[in-house]
Amino acid sequence: MPHKVVFVSKDHRKTLKSFTMPFSLMKSCEIKQRKLMANYIKGTIEAEPNGGWEGSATFRLTFTNGGAIEFGQLMLWTASRAGQT
Repeated sequence: MPHKVVFVSKDHRKTLKSFTMPFSLMKSCEIKQRKLMANYIKGTIEAEPNGGWEGSATFRLTFTNGGAIEFGQLMLWTASRAGQT
């Protein structure tokens, strides 16, 4: 099973209820630190062949209660090793 990030919305009334991003398809990921605002991680996800959609999309994971730096560092470390196993 590949390493991946799984997003699940707390609000089930939202249009996007869940989304899975395999690390191997994530590109150009950056951790953004902002003064007086929540830090976030941004990047691009490429569509998986036969995954139900085509092309690519940008994403932004905002951490309103902290943890973006720690999560981002571990995510980038894991993603860099995902193809080595």
